[in-house]
Order: sequence, then C-alpha cells, then structure tokens
Amino acid sequence: MMNNEEIDHDPYSHLKRDILNNVITIFHMMDQNVILRTEKLTLIVNYSLASICLHPISIGSQIRKRWVTSILRYLTKIKEGRLEIKSLIRLLNNLSHQSQESKILVFKGENISNILMKYLSYLDTLRLIITLCSGTDPSIIINGQLFNGIVNIASKYRSEEGIYALKILIIIAANSSEIRSMIYKSNFLTGENSKSSPILFEALDPKGFKKKRSKYLILTLDLLLTVTSFQDGQIYVPSKCQGVMDYLLLSLVRNRNDIVSIAILRNISFHSSNRARMLFCKNFLLILRDIFLNASTLNDSKLLEICFQIVWSICHNSLKAKGTLRNAGVTESIEDLFNRSKVHLKLNSSLICNVNKVLGI
Repeated sequence: MMNNEEIDHDPYSHLKRDILNNVITIFHMMDQNVILRTEKLTLIVNYSLASICLHPISIGSQIRKRWVTSILRYLTKIKEGRLEIKSLIRLLNNLSHQSQESKILVFKGENISNILMKYLSYLDTLRLIITLCSGTDPSIIINGQLFNGIVNIASKYRSEEGIYALKILIIIAANSSEIRSMIYKSNFLTGENSKSSPILFEALDPKGFKKKRSKYLILTLDLLLTVTSFQDGQIYVPSKCQGVMDYLLLSLVRNRNDIVSIAILRNISFHSSNRARMLFCKNFLLILRDIFLNASTLNDSKLLEICFQIVWSICHNSLKAKGTLRNAGVTESIEDLFNRSKVHLKLNSSLICNVNKVLGI
C-alpha cells in the first residue's frame, strides 16, 4: 500500500484514495445520473491504465476480488449507457493486464460468458477477451464457458458478433494445440451431426464466389490459414473436412490470385499424408501450371513464392511426384518463367535453388 507522502505527490491522489480505501464506491451509484457515473468511471479507467505503464496499484487480493466481482455484477444489472458499459469493460481489461490473479478472477466471475457475449460487438470486449486468453493456461480457457460461447457464436452468426468471434478464434488458435483441438471438434469444422455440413463449408459456399467476399468469409479463410499453419491442423482439416480442397480449388479457378486459398493448400501440402491426394488432383496441377505461365510482374512475387513452396513440398524425395508435375506441364511452365521473366530473382534464392534441384532443372 502506498504511504500518504507518495499519494500527496500523485496527480490522481483523490482517486487513488478512493480506489485503495473504498474501491466499490462507484458501484453504489445506480440511482445517480448516468453521465456522472460515466465521468467518474472514465477517470478511474484512465488512472488504472496509467498504473499499468508506471506503477501497478498495490491492492490486496481481497480488494481486487471485490472490485472484479462488483464490476461483473454491475454489468449484469446495467440497462443503459453505452459509454458506461465500455468504460467498465476497459476497467476489467486494465485490471486483467496487471496480474494473472485478476485474469482468473474474471474468467471465474459470475455470468462472465453471458456478459461478454452480450457486448461482443464492442471493440473493447474483443480487447478484453484477447487479454484474458493471452498467456493464460489453455486448460483455464477451455474449461470456461467463455470459449464455448465464442465458438458457438462464430458457428451460428454471420453478423458483427460472429465476425468478432472469428477474430478472437484466429488470435487464440495460434496459442495452443489444446485450443485448436477444441476448434477442430466444434461444428465449425465437423458439422452439428453426420448429415449437416461444417459451418466452414457454408461460409465457402460456391455461390458466394460470384459476389464480393464477405468479412465473415475472409475471416473464415484466415482461421483456416491459421490452424493449417500447425501440424495438427495439416492432419485434421483435410481428413475431417473432405471437401475443403474442392472449395479452395473452386476459389482458385475463379481467381488465380487468391493468395489465402493457395496459402492454405500450401500449408496442407507440408504434411506427407496430403501430398498424394494433391498430386492426383488434375485441377490443382492445372492451376499451378497456369499461375507460373501467367506470372510476369513483381505483383505476382508473393503468389509465386507460395507456389514454389508447394512444388518443393510435394516433390522432395519423390521421383513419382517429379514425373507427375512434368507430365502436367508444371515443370515446363516454371522453366518458361525463368526464361522470360526476372520476377523469380526477387524471391528467396535458397527456395528457388531447392526447387531447381528437386525438379532437375
């Protein structure tokens, strides 16, 4: 606890006394004017943010617990005041930044899942959930109601809430294999039952490719790109989502410059169990060939780099794969690219060297 001399030299001294000695005061103001409550909350939020950067508030566990409990209870009761709600959520976020203890208190708080789902469309709520999930034991995240709520919203809604839920899944999917495993088991990738399609396939509906991609579809592909960046996703996604390659290839048929779709296929190709299937997919080989044939500018360099990575992935240590690519015209299109363009010189030289080696060019 800070002494009086430290407090007296602090520009927030009046607030610090309130916070340290009676942190619940603000939550007994239910009958006061909402503007007045919001102004006081804004001051406390600003103070708590400053304390993160300068010197964390020295408060005991019991006071911190009362604070978090009171905020959550208040958020359950409040029925008006958008700014007030956002201030309370920011305050929870600032508290959660200060200690792991605060994070766990929020995770285990009464109605936390319902509260955060109710206000999921607020950017402040997204920030709070990211704070809660960052550096937190995966078992705490998985066993709480919050994670299941996020997955359910991402699975069922194409609204702003669903988009926010997808953003959260993308961020936390990269944190642990346990969390990715929960995503794999959800109906987002497997469907609610044996007769229903995965939510992923609804988002990738071929009819949707005739129109501009929605934010939801873009984020769905980003989530798929994230999980297939890991070995567990490279195994699980193709095996459980049998039609996923067809959807991605359809996208590439319509738009050869679809970097996200080709990057997902690249990730899938890194696992040996998927390479044979890709080699036997005539449309996939034709798309690769056409990309190399039509690439000629620096604007194509990122797309080309991904395609070269695919070629290296499916061909190294496989004479059969080399022959298949040559028969499909892929090798010839690469040789033609090297002869007519300098774009490949802007790519990773070791990657190009390895591709030349595996193809025997």
